[in-house]
Amino acid sequence: MLAKTDIKNLLDDLENERVERTISTSNTDKFAQAVCAFANDIRNSNQSGYLFIGVNDDGSLSGLKVTDELLRNLAGLRSDGNILPQPALMVYKENFPDGDVAIVEVKPSLMPPVRYKGKTWIRIGARKAIANEEEERILIEKRQFHISTFDTQPCFGSTLSDLDVDLFQSEYLPKAISPEILKNDKRDVEQQLASLRLFDRNYKCPTNAGMLLLGYSPQSYIFGAYIQYVRFGGLNRAAKVVKENRFSGNLIQMLKEVDAFVKYSIEDRRPVFISALREEERINYPYIVIRELLMNAVMHRSYEGSNAPTKFYEYVDRIEIDNPGNLYGKARIENFPNENDYRNPVLAEALKTLGYVNKFGRGINMVQEVLSKNGTPSARFFLDDITTFKVVVRNAEYIALTEDSKENATGDGTNGTDGANGTDGANGTDGTDGTDGTDGTDGTDGTNGTDGTDGTNGTDGTNGANGTDGTNGTNGANGTDDANGTNGTDGTDGTNGANGANGANGANGTDGTDGTNGTNNAHTYKQANDRRIKLVDIIRTNTKVSVFELAKLTGMSRRTISRDINILKSQGKLQRVGSNKNGYWIIA
Repeated sequence: MLAKTDIKNLLDDLENERVERTISTSNTDKFAQAVCAFANDIRNSNQSGYLFIGVNDDGSLSGLKVTDELLRNLAGLRSDGNILPQPALMVYKENFPDGDVAIVEVKPSLMPPVRYKGKTWIRIGARKAIANEEEERILIEKRQFHISTFDTQPCFGSTLSDLDVDLFQSEYLPKAISPEILKNDKRDVEQQLASLRLFDRNYKCPTNAGMLLLGYSPQSYIFGAYIQYVRFGGLNRAAKVVKENRFSGNLIQMLKEVDAFVKYSIEDRRPVFISALREEERINYPYIVIRELLMNAVMHRSYEGSNAPTKFYEYVDRIEIDNPGNLYGKARIENFPNENDYRNPVLAEALKTLGYVNKFGRGINMVQEVLSKNGTPSARFFLDDITTFKVVVRNAEYIALTEDSKENATGDGTNGTDGANGTDGANGTDGTDGTDGTDGTDGTDGTNGTDGTDGTNGTDGTNGANGTDGTNGTNGANGTDDANGTNGTDGTDGTNGANGANGANGANGTDGTDGTNGTNNAHTYKQANDRRIKLVDIIRTNTKVSVFELAKLTGMSRRTISRDINILKSQGKLQRVGSNKNGYWIIA
């Protein structure tokens, strides 16, 4: 950081090529062009450049009051994806009697040429300009002197003929370089490739980035450069393999295939009933989430030191993405995901150019936000293994179905399985079918039990299988007065439910007391039935009432209300007329 005296000296030096002055606080293009020019350091001064905001051309202060918002916007120049590769800069302010000065200090880049929206800006004396071909050549040579990352190194053994030059000129080059520059570009294809760090002119071969991005067969040189997809039919790798795929070839083609595969084969949307007026989509895996994580895997993985592919494994309950190479550079477990760095800066630039990355450093936070809105738990990152980077995303559909299953098992009790204990009643063991029960009215067939003490003919009572309410069936106890069970006809009162266990015996129905446990079903079924009756009564008074309003009126969850309304619809007791927005309910 500059001291106040140094700032004052630079402001007064009107011809200093390391200084840009402006009074504008919103001209982002001007700011970014200055940053790009200082980062390229065409004179090779190895000194920082300075953008002063709040300063007139003559070096005097404009009286600006620097706000935190202005400083945040200036800092955003580094990572908004328009200046590539990313520059190293600091943003701060100093206060003077005549006003504040916002300062953007830019370090010379080790990876020139640095471009802003596809144009290479440089400083020529005290002004800035777009670099010509010779100046770009100088910048490329500077970069080659600082080669350090795998993707910028020569892909030894390969030649220009290993690259799909037509693909480069038709798809990548027009996206990487602005149309005005291309219109007057007279360079040959080697020079064009080299300017984008895809070809090494010293060794006369593609760089590793060039091979990965444009090669006819990148895997012939970089063996693990593919994505392995496997879908398992269970919760672990011991389960049956349902589907597998291998995405290979150059990145321009491969990423298109992966993008389409995620959208049409992974993401699954289905409508979920929310209220009487609307439905919402439930998504197992949001497309943008899986796409972002896969693009990050391709961009950040280590391509050297391992021949393993990027693993894209789908299980019944989750997706796991696992790629070689853990956090890199400044990124650490303690600052992830708020700090990021690039193991493959040229590939990172290429994915931004191709539109697969919107803003650097924002992807993980975006993933978590989308998952939260979808009702899915946050993605989990496993960073303890220094050899690999692994992320797991849960299946929202699987989670919802599991929760629904648990709620059905413990909530309404409509399956009434407790009624199974009511099987004793004398010889009326057939009553076990009552375990399913939802509608005990069929129990009236128990009148056939009049034949005698065995009550064997009472087996017709199995029709009671659909009912659980039988609590009023206790009148069947009158059958105990007569050895022949003729009074057993009173058992017809059992039409109300499963507690008719006492009447199940016929002659000595006292054994039927074991059936009293069946009242648990009777109770839970009665609760569910009463609840649905209450819903119908409310809907009768307001045919446009929503699930949210019903939840407030009844104190029940929206999930329970939605399920009850679906049951009422399936039973024909409710009918929907018109659209979700303007329609209404008819009670049958």
